[in-house]
Amino acid sequence: MTNLMSNLLRIGTRGSKLALWQANFVKQSLQKIFPELLVYLKIIKTSGDNFQDRSLSSIGGKGLFVKEIEEAMLNGQVDIAVHSMKDVPVTIPRGLEIPTFLSREDPRDVLLSNGKVEFENLARSSVLGTGSLRRQVQIKKLRDDLELKPIRGNVDTRIKKLISGQYDALVLASAGIKRLGLKGEITQYFSTTDIIPSAGQGIIGIECRENDIEIKEMISNINDSNSMFCIGAERNFVAKMGGDCSLPLGCYCEIKDKNKIQISGFVASVDGKDFIKDNISGSIEDNIKLSSQLAERIISNGGKEIIGSFDSN
Repeated sequence: MTNLMSNLLRIGTRGSKLALWQANFVKQSLQKIFPELLVYLKIIKTSGDNFQDRSLSSIGGKGLFVKEIEEAMLNGQVDIAVHSMKDVPVTIPRGLEIPTFLSREDPRDVLLSNGKVEFENLARSSVLGTGSLRRQVQIKKLRDDLELKPIRGNVDTRIKKLISGQYDALVLASAGIKRLGLKGEITQYFSTTDIIPSAGQGIIGIECRENDIEIKEMISNINDSNSMFCIGAERNFVAKMGGDCSLPLGCYCEIKDKNKIQISGFVASVDGKDFIKDNISGSIEDNIKLSSQLAERIISNGGKEIIGSFDSN
């Protein structure tokens, strides 16, 4: 059942500044098209928000940021959920789907540092904060003389820890920084070649119940087809590489021109010593086929052993 008979749409969202920005952006985008629509934001605290003192990989992975919101949707408490797609596991609960994706924000990772010191000029043994295995193994390949220290918390919390001197630098997603109006805090952008983004990084997705046809039709008005092609390729790559396990893994699909894409991907051991990276290009309509081929190439070139060693730990 939907609430659209009464022109009411209930959005489930986390309570962080970034999550609320994203939910309000969806709200405003829909109300521009449907001025009579009443939109209510229901803040839901997730397991990922509750356990800030441990790494995500140790407590069950990034799916902990969406679990309770998806349960609220299945229980009929909310009608849609707004997610950062990099936080959404490739397997979602039966009865739900993600049919709509907004235009992609900058997918790159960025450096924030005290004194605006660029990455190449950070002193040896500088403390660099990141909670992501994906980032850690790629940073080590660029510079193995830095001390990588885990960090959790929302963007504001992390920046406060940087300013207080607990860290010399941080690596974060550009998209979140820009959406919060903090672009001026960025010291440097990493290319998507130097640090391959997380699948879906920079893309906002809207999840709903499969049988809510009216809602699906409504949110389709703000869907971005380029984002849909890219997210399809990236999430398929992750699925082919082993799904939702917390592997150091990244994938980025870039539209090169109107009909061509390039997909880059990698997998690494947790210590970063084993690292396999590759890319593939072709027609945008072949996004799923190409991402499957890329995963198969990486798996056959040593990725299978990396994934197997991780599963046995």
